[in-house]
Amino acid sequence: MKIEILNYSDKKAAQEFVGFCECRFNNKLTFVCQKIAENDSIRAITLAGPTCSGKTTAASRITDELEKLGKKARLISIDDFYRPKSELERLGITDVEGACAIDTDLFSSVASDLAGFRETSIPTYDFVTKTRPYLTPYTPDDNDIYIFEGIQAVYPEILSCLTDFNSVSVFINVGEDLFVNGIAFDKNELRLIRRIVRDYHHRNADVAYTMGLWENVRLNEENNIFPHSESSDFKINSMIPYEVFILGQDFLMLTEGYTSDKPFYKLIVEIRNKLLSISDHCFELSMIPYNSLLREFIA
Repeated sequence: MKIEILNYSDKKAAQEFVGFCECRFNNKLTFVCQKIAENDSIRAITLAGPTCSGKTTAASRITDELEKLGKKARLISIDDFYRPKSELERLGITDVEGACAIDTDLFSSVASDLAGFRETSIPTYDFVTKTRPYLTPYTPDDNDIYIFEGIQAVYPEILSCLTDFNSVSVFINVGEDLFVNGIAFDKNELRLIRRIVRDYHHRNADVAYTMGLWENVRLNEENNIFPHSESSDFKINSMIPYEVFILGQDFLMLTEGYTSDKPFYKLIVEIRNKLLSISDHCFELSMIPYNSLLREFIA
């Protein structure tokens, strides 16, 4: 699938297009939440998707929507079960995208406690220090519905820890290519733009570091994420058509001076040239709603 838009050069038209795009995404989320809320036996939701598909924002918004519909939703990020960097090094684990990077023993223990209505402690992972510094005590409630969010939520190793729950699966991804006045942005390029901007603002990582991981990230997606996504109960397309104008500004700033000795130099230059060709537009950061999915990636 693909979507074609114009390079908006009128501020009022640009603002209206922002509203249209946000409404388009919100309606998809609302539909999924209404369907889930109709089944009172559901106690868990797995929310998966490839890198920078918008899982974090979608999880938060699904939580809010379910609570409006009378559910008591509790969000649990599988990322918080990442092994600390020191443990990864001790075990010789270099694949940070794979299931082996997750402390599945801890995850299984917490999931079992939640399913059995037993008090447990939920960890928090710090992506800057690459440590797991906090444990938060939690007592399950009879009316809780848990949202397990992360790229790993489709991994068999993770799903095997959730068999005590009656659950549904949601898969989110950038599901369309984008064409701006005939300039084509592949859906994976759109996620890469998101990731470079997010990693800089929220994970203390420069472009070269992000691109050094990109090959393994994409390989893991093709081998371990997309093959399992076909059986998902619900699918959400998270492409926000105006995003290329907003995130593109940061991308151009962050990749300026990117040299040929660095990973995926040719790809970075190709995306830069596309963005530079559509740089004459009226989209501004102030136009983005406070709860927009794009807020997940920008400062």
